[in-house]
Amino acid sequence: ITTKSEEEAKRVIEHLGFSPYVDVVVGHSKERNPKPNPDPIIKACSVLSIPPEKTIMIGDTDVDIKAGKFAGTFATIGVLWGIGKENDLRDADYIAQDINDLKHHLKRIKDHLK
Repeated sequence: ITTKSEEEAKRVIEHLGFSPYVDVVVGHSKERNPKPNPDPIIKACSVLSIPPEKTIMIGDTDVDIKAGKFAGTFATIGVLWGIGKENDLRDADYIAQDINDLKHHLKRIKDHLK
């Protein structure tokens, strides 16, 4: 889920070699309200046939965290290696300082999602 166009996001994902790990891309669209509106998350969940309350929103801005909260995701994780600062992400359920911290939070949350 990104504020970039879907085409641009898909190019970046492919360039980084992440295509095998990404099942759906929901980008900015004239037909859909952007984050923090929950529409992009709800769209992704619909495509994947997963209810939002069984998902985790991970983002680097307050807009990402708000979108996750508005969509009713199980948890939100703010990451500090993007554009957001810790104060901007204060409403997140968890804060990840780095990728290892993110993995730690995901492992802790995983059992609750089953």
